Amino acid sequence: MALEYAGIHKERFSFQWVSAAEANRYVELIKGFTARMKHIGPLGEGDGTNLADLRRRLMALRKTLGGQKIRTMFASQAKQANKGEGHGRLPSEDKLRLALRDEAALHETLICLKEGICEASEIAGLTGITKERVQLNIEALKKKNLMGV
Repeated sequence: MALEYAGIHKERFSFQWVSAAEANRYVELIKGFTARMKHIGPLGEGDGTNLADLRRRLMALRKTLGGQKIRTMFASQAKQANKGEGHGRLPSEDKLRLALRDEAALHETLICLKEGICEASEIAGLTGITKERVQLNIEALKKKNLMGV
């Protein structure tokens, strides 16, 4: 989800289990991954996004994933487990995707403002959100005293 938001091709991430006894499999996985990266192309360019946009989105995602809102979504699961109620239900993928998108857009709006991009229409064009959403994000940032205003 996070890679998707940033505009990074999902094939750039691979997670495979290989034991120490599977040297041939390890070599094949690395060769296959390397071939996919060559086919996709350089980061940013191969993903259809410029590096400045990618950098801004990754900075926003870093703030988002390290922030309270996303962590809170998983906190109820831990509370249920501590109460002996087993493993709680994880947030739905749709709910998590929306929260990630909205929170990242909030942080991306702040990054744009700090970079001196002050027009809502320009921020909307860079972030892919509506001008109305940009205005809502600015109001939320003001309420949280994050804009230094």
